[in-house]
Amino acid sequence: MSNYIEDKNNKILQLALEKLNLRFPVSEISNKTGTSKGNVSNFVNNKKPVSDNFLKVFIEQFGLSLTELTKEIELLKIENSDFNSMYLASGVEEKFVGINDNDLSLYVKYNKHRLLKNKLFNSIIKKEAWVIINNELSKDILEDKKQS
Repeated sequence: MSNYIEDKNNKILQLALEKLNLRFPVSEISNKTGTSKGNVSNFVNNKKPVSDNFLKVFIEQFGLSLTELTKEIELLKIENSDFNSMYLASGVEEKFVGINDNDLSLYVKYNKHRLLKNKLFNSIIKKEAWVIINNELSKDILEDKKQS
């Protein structure tokens, strides 16, 4: 049986499944879309190409946005090509040449659910959050001292 993991609609479905984190995806999707469990299983396991009609009904039934999912797929393509090629750079700064703050913000925005599962990324965010909170508290204390 063929593998349709590279099919655009299959990629969109896989991303949506990751976001939805359904406990019983085949049953839940079958119930909401009216599609047989056999076909849903084939779609979920990339054994059959996902049709445009099924994808449309799936997205509507689960309250998702095709536009947002498509944007995220495009960002993942960038990640897999541009970001992976950066690992060839010898220095840390060289890895990020050509990536501006807007690109980074978009990447983080559309991958936050996955990035926050990464222990290193999560610890960096928490550390920076505490630094920001500490700085704000220090400013407040200084302001209070000035006023008294």
